[in-house]
Amino acid sequence: MYSLIYFLPLIYVFKNYNSSLGIFPNNFKKKDPKFTADFYNLLPYSIDLYGVEFEGRKHQITKELETGHRRKELTSLSIPWVFKQSGNEKRLLAFIGSSNLSFFKGETIGLKEGSTIHVTINDNGNLSN
Repeated sequence: MYSLIYFLPLIYVFKNYNSSLGIFPNNFKKKDPKFTADFYNLLPYSIDLYGVEFEGRKHQITKELETGHRRKELTSLSIPWVFKQSGNEKRLLAFIGSSNLSFFKGETIGLKEGSTIHVTINDNGNLSN
């Protein structure tokens, strides 16, 4: 017979799984290295930026980043970011290098502490001008 203590960590992880983001919660790290993300909105409408904490909850960082504007954020490598159209909550993509991602996380793409990355937000894999 298996002890309940072996299953508690799995229950915690699956309980906090965020199906809309498709991610599990982050593990808390005492020292989480930082980097700078430079977010650009080239879409013809405003966007909202969200950071996702280690328990999987979204926190709105920027509301209504207007067309043609940018926002620099000092953030942790382990924090995922998601992007939505202001007003209707339509999920958007992050264009980094040659990839479109449904969410952006520094450690996933191999960023290092102290680095800076340019992230362009788009809605269908094509950049709008």
